[in-house]
Amino acid sequence: MGEKIVAIVGARLNSSRLPGKHLLPLAGTPLIERLWQRLSKIEALSEIVLATTDDAYNAPLRDWAEKTGRTTFSFGGGIDDVVGRVDAAVGHFNADILVYVCGDCPLVEPETIARMLAEMVDKPEIESVLLENGRAGQKNIHEGFDIYRRSFWNQMVTAAQEPFEREHVGAVYHRLGKVTPKGIAYVKEPVAFSRLEHRISVDTPSDYRFMNKVYADWYADNAPDSIVDLKHVIARLCAEPALRNINRHVYQKGLNDTPLKAVIITESGADVGLGHLMRMLAVTAAMQDFMGAKMTVVIKGQQIEEPELSLVPHIWVDDFSSAAVATVLKDNPLHIVDLKDPGSFLTERQKLEVSNSVLIGVDLPEIHLPVADMAWVPSFYLSEKAAAHANIHYGWDCFLLRDAPLWQRGQGGTSKKLLVLTGGSDVTGLGEHLPAHLSRILPDDISIDWVQGPYAAAPNVPDAEEGRDFTLLEAPANLPHLFGKYDVVLCVFGVSFFECMRAGVPTIVFDPVGAASPTEWAILQKEFPNIVASGLDEAVGKLVEMVSQGVENASTENISEKLQQGPEHFARKVAALMENTAPIKKVG
Repeated sequence: MGEKIVAIVGARLNSSRLPGKHLLPLAGTPLIERLWQRLSKIEALSEIVLATTDDAYNAPLRDWAEKTGRTTFSFGGGIDDVVGRVDAAVGHFNADILVYVCGDCPLVEPETIARMLAEMVDKPEIESVLLENGRAGQKNIHEGFDIYRRSFWNQMVTAAQEPFEREHVGAVYHRLGKVTPKGIAYVKEPVAFSRLEHRISVDTPSDYRFMNKVYADWYADNAPDSIVDLKHVIARLCAEPALRNINRHVYQKGLNDTPLKAVIITESGADVGLGHLMRMLAVTAAMQDFMGAKMTVVIKGQQIEEPELSLVPHIWVDDFSSAAVATVLKDNPLHIVDLKDPGSFLTERQKLEVSNSVLIGVDLPEIHLPVADMAWVPSFYLSEKAAAHANIHYGWDCFLLRDAPLWQRGQGGTSKKLLVLTGGSDVTGLGEHLPAHLSRILPDDISIDWVQGPYAAAPNVPDAEEGRDFTLLEAPANLPHLFGKYDVVLCVFGVSFFECMRAGVPTIVFDPVGAASPTEWAILQKEFPNIVASGLDEAVGKLVEMVSQGVENASTENISEKLQQGPEHFARKVAALMENTAPIKKVG
């Protein structure tokens, strides 16, 4: 009888940077199921087992396994004792050869694992199988699996004594060198797998955005019963910098890192719009990616559906005096505040025993600047008095904008396309009359897409007329990712305007509510006279001129580059601040 080869998939939903990641959809199917589809291609496996914990938090994962008929092993020990959990499964299923698979790696290569298993089965003296480095010593792209003979696995379990050694399977061998197998086989891979190094595990929202795009693109062109070809992904990564950039910057946690815990306090609603929330989501992603931070978001306001929020722990509140807010503030040593008027929050915070915490204020009113350990102003301008405060940052590289593809001429196709952005709540009611006005004065070959914000009333869409294509987009998800489809944008002043500048899309902007200070607006008009309008009539005139004379990017390329740096700049400054703030433990 041959040896029993068991693949044990370690998975739990308690991830610090991306909770619930194993059940997130990839092209409509849970990530963990996509991994299962790949492992099922390996004929040598005797069994595939999900090894998770028996606590209530992981009940949805166990429910998925039961519903889909997957074998499950529920571990009653500590949630961080991954070695203990896998060892219990190894013993329960009496594995002779163990294939340990991380449950967050949905691009493991079945053919590679099959080759490695064949090598071990063929050579009984071998206790570990490794891949040779590829061209010029470059590492292979593979992540998320290891293969051990039972005899060596038992040695590793015995050697793993420290908490971080129990949390990371194979650490005592691969990283610490505390044990060595009696025999090691090295398997050579096709050179395609060493063309470049790139993350193919899902640890953060950026990793998920990358993987979701890979899967969505694949199944748009391939059969539902196929699996994503890793060589195809590598070829795309080599050819498409935009795809690489989605998660190339993600911080890889070390063995004994303790993630920084931070809470964001922000707001969203008809009276304040979406700007505060959107830039705080950019901050959340940056701190997860560049620092490995564990983030929680507290939002005051009217609850909305926002896909990015589903990727981070968050709560909606009516005010900041609740017990839930107090608990979150006490549990997190770093507080990041982005509120139009933070006075009531700061009063509530002062009542709590959080003197050991650090406070970062984003766009704080000048009166509150002295209470912040660091002040961050996402603006190109700051008054001389405000700029004199210690530890304050502002400038074009301090904007906090969501990541999105950069605009390229002609992406909209042969016909010209206009996008209209009136803000999350359309405070001045532009939707009542502007759609019909634009439809009357613009050339017939220009299609118009109107974005209705989540707090805005529905616009008065003009009656269909020959030659005019007018589309209403109701609170679209990931709005900045749409910018590349348009030739020009008409936008009210706010966060969306700077997101347009970041993307490099030609944009006409006006400020119907005076959101910018007079000095800010004067600087913008001086720097960008072709795109900054004094009012709606002038904005429409500049728009007509732009589309009739040919769309240009209004010479904002250098500003676009600086705007792209903002979230990383913020994360690096936070890391430096925390490094110098005892006694809080920092990483990143």
